[in-house]
Amino acid sequence: MKMDPGVTLQVCKKIENRLYSCGSACGAILGGVSDDEIEKLRSYGLYIELIHDIMLPEIGLRRVKELLNMVTVVA
Repeated sequence: MKMDPGVTLQVCKKIENRLYSCGSACGAILGGVSDDEIEKLRSYGLYIELIHDIMLPEIGLRRVKELLNMVTVVA
């Protein structure tokens, strides 16, 4: 079975997104914060991962182009 490299990358990205998110949430739980703060830190982990992707040239430029295409389609 041959896998499309784009699909493989998407699967890896989803797993990585959850790792950042779960890591942030675990830190919040260990810190003893409220449920609301845990969810905020979970979201923060997702945003950090997105920023990380944008900072990597090979992934970041592709992601910026995808976002620009989305804006063009919507506008």
